Amino acid sequence: MTKRLGLAALVILGVATACSVTSQLGRPCTLYKATPDGGLTPLLPTDVTPDGHHDIFTSGDTECEDQLCVLDAAAVPGAYQQALSSTNHVLLGYCTKFCTRGSNSDCSKQYQDKQNVAGDQMTCQPFLLDQSAINAICSTPQECQRLLGGGQSPYLCARGVTASANSDGGS
Repeated sequence: MTKRLGLAALVILGVATACSVTSQLGRPCTLYKATPDGGLTPLLPTDVTPDGHHDIFTSGDTECEDQLCVLDAAAVPGAYQQALSSTNHVLLGYCTKFCTRGSNSDCSKQYQDKQNVAGDQMTCQPFLLDQSAINAICSTPQECQRLLGGGQSPYLCARGVTASANSDGGS
């Protein structure tokens, strides 16, 4: 009987461990900008204004599982100061993914359980591009994949209030 209970506990522990879901949502990532030769270079504080009125979005980021690295407008001033004080002066954002408007469940499981840390919870918010701009980009499937990772929604998981949510009330 004791052996069975021990074996059952071991099986349950194994199943729970095997089913554990890890996410890169919210993981720090490097923001990039395009270079004239078509390459990418890290975004530096000198490339942005620290006013917190603009969202920053990088797609094709291989540091993130969904290849999207963002910095919402509310976080720009802090990230700007952090980059200035770091040794490499690179502007960091966080990994995100497309989400369904009105559903924060898409944004709930985060890197290192940051959804449980005050100020680090993410919600589904409009980000940077409106639907008509996304439709224009995605009229060519290759460009849609290259620039947006195939996502066709203006909504992304974000920590703070995005400039887009501020300007149009999220609608």
